[in-house]
Amino acid sequence: VGCGIGFVEHELLQRGVPPENLFLNEITEGPLLWIRKEVAHEHIYVGRIPECLPPQKKWDIVYLGNVDYALGQKDLVSLLKALRARLQPDGKCILVTTAIVPSQSIRQVITNITKDCGKGILGFLGVRERGQFWGWNRTPAELEDAFGAAGYSKFTPAPMPLLQPNYCFEAGGS
Repeated sequence: VGCGIGFVEHELLQRGVPPENLFLNEITEGPLLWIRKEVAHEHIYVGRIPECLPPQKKWDIVYLGNVDYALGQKDLVSLLKALRARLQPDGKCILVTTAIVPSQSIRQVITNITKDCGKGILGFLGVRERGQFWGWNRTPAELEDAFGAAGYSKFTPAPMPLLQPNYCFEAGGS
């Protein structure tokens, strides 16, 4: 889910994953030009989940590649729920993200809220530009809450030390 140009999928194919076992999703057609040369058309689903997926298709593993930053909490939970319904009984959902913030102390939370309020006021007064909103960041606990709200029972966060600030979350469907 969120394959972009298909770099991860290309690497999986290079490492021996059979093409018939690989299915891709991207919200729009544009980024798929390169990876379409390696993956059959019927294995690529363009659009929003679950609407773009075949009705009864289920998977062993669903991999979300850095898509959480683009979704508010309610939309993330909805996506995770829709994907959970598409997992085999022992299936797993894996989310890799760069939009992670470490758990924060109360003092850090208050400081960040104060800064955000100050920036908002200065933007409203025209003293400073607010800037572009680039998406949502979440703590590991917030992602665990999203997976829990979507009905996943097993959850394992794992920092990826060689790929900081990436974080990997694995959740079981049942």
